[in-house]
Amino acid sequence: MPVLINNEALVPFLSKPMHFIKGLDPLGLQNTSEATFALLLPGLNNVTGRVRFYSFYCWLLQEYAKRSGSTDPADQRKFIRRAELIIALVNRSTEDEVAAIPGSNYANRQLKEGYKVHDLERGTYNEDGTTEETYWKNPGGAFGQYYLGSLMDIGLVVERENHTTIYVRTPRTDGIAVSGEDLALAFDENISPKNKNLFFDCIKSGKIKSTDFDILFSEFNLSNFPSKGQERLLLLKLLIEKDYPQLLEEEPLIFRKQTIKHILHYSNEGNELTDRNFTVFAYFQKGLNAGVIDDCLTGWYYYQLNEYWQYACLGVFNGTMDYLETAAGSSWKNLYQLVEEVTERTLKHLLRDEVISSKTQSMKELVAEIDGWVDETELFQYIKDETGTERVANSFMLLLSLYKNNIDYFDRLKSFGVNNEIEKDGDGVTYYLKFEKHSSIGVNEFIRDFLLKNIIYRHQFVAFRKMGNGTQSTQLFIIEDGLIRRLKNNFDPALTGPRIARLIRFLSDLHILKNAELTKEGDNFLTKLSDEAA
Repeated sequence: MPVLINNEALVPFLSKPMHFIKGLDPLGLQNTSEATFALLLPGLNNVTGRVRFYSFYCWLLQEYAKRSGSTDPADQRKFIRRAELIIALVNRSTEDEVAAIPGSNYANRQLKEGYKVHDLERGTYNEDGTTEETYWKNPGGAFGQYYLGSLMDIGLVVERENHTTIYVRTPRTDGIAVSGEDLALAFDENISPKNKNLFFDCIKSGKIKSTDFDILFSEFNLSNFPSKGQERLLLLKLLIEKDYPQLLEEEPLIFRKQTIKHILHYSNEGNELTDRNFTVFAYFQKGLNAGVIDDCLTGWYYYQLNEYWQYACLGVFNGTMDYLETAAGSSWKNLYQLVEEVTERTLKHLLRDEVISSKTQSMKELVAEIDGWVDETELFQYIKDETGTERVANSFMLLLSLYKNNIDYFDRLKSFGVNNEIEKDGDGVTYYLKFEKHSSIGVNEFIRDFLLKNIIYRHQFVAFRKMGNGTQSTQLFIIEDGLIRRLKNNFDPALTGPRIARLIRFLSDLHILKNAELTKEGDNFLTKLSDEAA
């Protein structure tokens, strides 16, 4: 970590006009959380809203190969974009107004206009070939931006040989794994010849009549499955296969299957199933299942600990920036005076609440007294509810509580992160494994040091790293000659999305859950998973 980054040292960067833009993750601490949920739930992401899109895209790519076969990526993108817009219009035109469909906002606006015929070409491309203000800004559509990575991870889609950015569904593998071809054929089985011809006639002509919506919806409803065929069962099987079906591994990972089993057990035991409720549950379980170490639960424990860690650090950052705005507005303030004032105010809050006995109380003594504090969920809520230096004080309490309540597990968590290659710069476990070096210093010195090195200097380091050789900076402040000045609006502490909400929706679409509770079919499915593990 640099001692101090002075903007005068950045002449090569600042020789060009600098543009300050809004950025995410200003302390660069969310990378470990993101790597962890990617490991535990591969083949999903936080924006793939409907599991039936997986079979739809396999079918669409198969039909593209049959009907066009062009190896020009632009032709395939045009084909996919028109198909996606049709799906959005069809699924948003009904009284049910199916949610989580890409392009819904554009489709809603078009439907309100009451057109009898909708122009798919105008809805997918502007006259100059750009995609701004169309149904989907990204030229690759929702397929390219959101679904493609997941479809490739889970073994359903690959790039065509010798043709980069041309995609095809994967061929059958003799029942070893669910392939793109399996799902394409299963989807096709649920589409009547009449509706199939209508769908592709619309793509070819670039037009769709409003009277076609109801006709197509019965079979192109992406939130539900027609009763016949194997499509739904194949998608359910897909979710509980090994995480990366295309890899030949002696001991394949099955974290996705194990996560499904754990969240279904969690719901079945009468708990309110949400993504955060489950990860907090895993955190307090310390990665144990019936007293035995469970790799999957350890992963979600590791995830939630890092979530608390990065949230607390962002709470310190946010509260400090709030104070800087109050104290100086858009003017300059002495950096070390800022740190001293925030430290003093934080100490006053901690003294008032009898968290510390004195400003110079040693960290070793303070950590020893943590047992009587409220737990991490309440501290998290305090951070969320407060502002300014009150938020800073609660954030420090959470930082210390995380250390005290997990000290016996850091070595195991460190091994999990390293062995699975998900440990990233700034992760909480690495920080806490070196925490003992602070034992002999006073709490005042600890807060002051943390503010400078782990918050202020860290933000500059991360902002400059993101900038690279460019001219767009995500800095929220600048420092020159020992003075600091805010540049733009503050950044509230935030959690990442662990993909579990999407998994819950997938399982709901597949009739395993309803209102986040197990259905009768879900009970049978959980029994099957439990019997397999026995």
